[in-house]
Amino acid sequence: MEYERSTHARNWMFNVDTLLSCRQQAISIDGAHCKARKFASGYHHRNQSNHEACSPISSSINGFSMEDQELVLYIHIHQLESLCGPKALFDGLRTSERVLCTAITFVKRFYLSNSVLDFDPRQICMAAAFLAAKVEEEKIELDLLSHATKFVKSSAISSPLLCQELSYVTISQIESAEKILMEGLNYEFINHHANVTLRNVARELSKWSSDATATIDPNTKSLSNDALHRSTSDHILVHLLEMETRTLMCTDSAFLYAPATLGLAIATVALGSIDNRRCNVEFMQDYLVAQFPLKSEDELVKLYREVNSAAIMLLSNPLLSHSAIYTLNDNGVVSNASIETALSKKRRLQSSRPAGDTALATRTRHAQKRNWSHEMFQNHGQDSCRYSKIAKITP
Repeated sequence: MEYERSTHARNWMFNVDTLLSCRQQAISIDGAHCKARKFASGYHHRNQSNHEACSPISSSINGFSMEDQELVLYIHIHQLESLCGPKALFDGLRTSERVLCTAITFVKRFYLSNSVLDFDPRQICMAAAFLAAKVEEEKIELDLLSHATKFVKSSAISSPLLCQELSYVTISQIESAEKILMEGLNYEFINHHANVTLRNVARELSKWSSDATATIDPNTKSLSNDALHRSTSDHILVHLLEMETRTLMCTDSAFLYAPATLGLAIATVALGSIDNRRCNVEFMQDYLVAQFPLKSEDELVKLYREVNSAAIMLLSNPLLSHSAIYTLNDNGVVSNASIETALSKKRRLQSSRPAGDTALATRTRHAQKRNWSHEMFQNHGQDSCRYSKIAKITP
């Protein structure tokens, strides 16, 4: 499906103001909700049509702010790398980069309408990995995914709060969370990622790099141009896809820019650490002219400005600096003090509620009651049938 006609473009794109307002509304409603909220789907268009100023409702609830929610989510989203994608802990969980990107997007979309106080982000992340594999037509073993949650990254062991936050998730909990996740996504699973654009950029950039290498280094003359092109292209693509994953984890760019624009921005930012022989601005200008020969000069200028705007946003994020891409610790580059503070607030607010008074717990209790009633009905029916047969046989 084309991006422009998809639910991704219609319902899950925002501007800075509507995205902020949506997040504030997600944490402004207190209490446990059995049913997931899904107002984020189409939120931008509804507010634009009403010409509302998207005035902030509340920046926090009982001291738990929007920033605290984002920090808690970042902790859990960062753990997804070990549960799906190319770097997963077990072979049975290793998938393409696209599954990991889809899982991250699902989690972020869900918590635009809901709070981490109501829905356990650990369980929602596991459900997102499982659902993303289905959507991208790849396979993840559910029992292996549950088993992998027993293993946490080394830095979490020294923090009791973090270790408690990254707890073991059972198969039944993942299945229950998956139903809630689908509700919160409004059953809209279409995702368009930047990887298609990144693959095209990698091919084009590898041609430039291989040509330059062939003229500068005489030792490469023994290599065929095709082999050199393939090896360079693969190396560049790995770097760009890792940059895409970090971008989805650490920024809101996927909600603000179209996938093609975001892909070009990621390439622009990453070029400095891939090929120092060419200026990234020069390459991107030449690339746009070559790729879109039918566009007018005004259209190309507009596109370049959008790409440049997205690139500036990425460069302004300290988590995406060139030095941080390969040196992120087990919790990212967020300070331990910030993590402990956010988790302490979350635990304090959850402990003030009655035992088990969370959305997932409520949903699980209702499901158990339904299963129990169904089993009782079946058993009663079997007993009635058995007794009726006995009555017929007895003289």
